[in-house]
Amino acid sequence: MARVIGSEPALAARLMRISNSASLNRSGRAVADLRTAINRIGYNMVRSAAMAFAMAQIRNANKLAGLEQYLNDLWQRSTMVAAFAFVLARTCSR
Repeated sequence: MARVIGSEPALAARLMRISNSASLNRSGRAVADLRTAINRIGYNMVRSAAMAFAMAQIRNANKLAGLEQYLNDLWQRSTMVAAFAFVLARTCSR
């Protein structure tokens, strides 16, 4: 997984920044390699960050010029629906 993520420098840099954030770096030791960053973050968060990164790349694509506002609205609405679904699932099930 680290090799695949390492092939996209911007995504790797974002994951390194996330892994060294105050919320995930309780020990105060900064992570220097991508493999350790992925282990610290966890695969679910890596997957979510990769999806968000991919969607940001799509929204900024030149071919979609003029649709930025619609894509941004769709992203915001989808994120809100996902958050509601998560809370509802946690409330109604184990």
